Amino acid sequence: MRQFRTRERPSIPQGGRGRRTLTAGGAKNRCLAIAILSGTLIVGLVPTAFPADAPSADLSPRVATLQAEVPVAYDLPVLLATLTELTGWPVLDWPLPRIVQLQPEAFQQLTQLSRRSVFGLYVPETNQVFLNLHCRSQWPDEPEVFCRATLFHEMVHWGQHHSGIDEMLSGPEEEQQALEYEIHYVETKLGFPDLYPPARPSLDALPPLTMPLRLSQGPWRVSIQDAAGQRQWVWVATGTWLQMPAMKRYHGQLVYHDAHWIGVEIFEVDRSTERHLVEAWWDAGYVPQTGGSLDVVFPVHPTYQGRWVRSR
Repeated sequence: MRQFRTRERPSIPQGGRGRRTLTAGGAKNRCLAIAILSGTLIVGLVPTAFPADAPSADLSPRVATLQAEVPVAYDLPVLLATLTELTGWPVLDWPLPRIVQLQPEAFQQLTQLSRRSVFGLYVPETNQVFLNLHCRSQWPDEPEVFCRATLFHEMVHWGQHHSGIDEMLSGPEEEQQALEYEIHYVETKLGFPDLYPPARPSLDALPPLTMPLRLSQGPWRVSIQDAAGQRQWVWVATGTWLQMPAMKRYHGQLVYHDAHWIGVEIFEVDRSTERHLVEAWWDAGYVPQTGGSLDVVFPVHPTYQGRWVRSR
């Protein structure tokens, strides 16, 4: 029975993307799924004797004709060095994988997996990593980086197999480890700390709000500008408040940037559906220059200070 690991399209909540989905099969036949977002990097290619993209022995002539004309650029020696640095595994002692990049139709024909929802695959029996180039559709602003993150994720599964870790971990534990290394790779090596949805905050992580919060949607990723006109990517989660017995309804949004929850704003919602800001808290390094939802203007290069400031 073929044993493989896959990377699958996230399950997307209404209004944004932020929920990770994980599925697992039996110990010897696993199909593991995760959800992620990614950023960008320009990687220079260097001549090397390492194996590069090439057709698998399993590829039929028809599948071979569907392979990508323009593959995702990557540097295998750099990937191996990074994997060693982040995991401590002796990766150079192991047989190198063959990396095959395929157009979605060819990926589906070869793997019998969805060409639109599964983006990466590692097959231990043949020591091959397959990359579905539909990965480029997942982050249109930076189409290559989701693919590089997927490739690194599958390289972690390659390392798990050759280190023997896959015999000690359950399928979900393998997938969680691969995801954690992937996030570390994207944040520290590609330099994008805000590309993965944050966990919803506990009430202890929030400022002393007037009423308890019930989170309902998100988080989803949006772009705003700082005072210098530079784009800042933030995550936004929404919530609702109900004040009893007055039966007043409130809407709130929480803002996340650079690995921290940095803003909370609460609006009263009247019957005309108009919103009135009634309470706002921001980290001291992010106090906006103007108020009002995501129309706020951040300071230039805001810095997290770990201190809530009530601005309304």
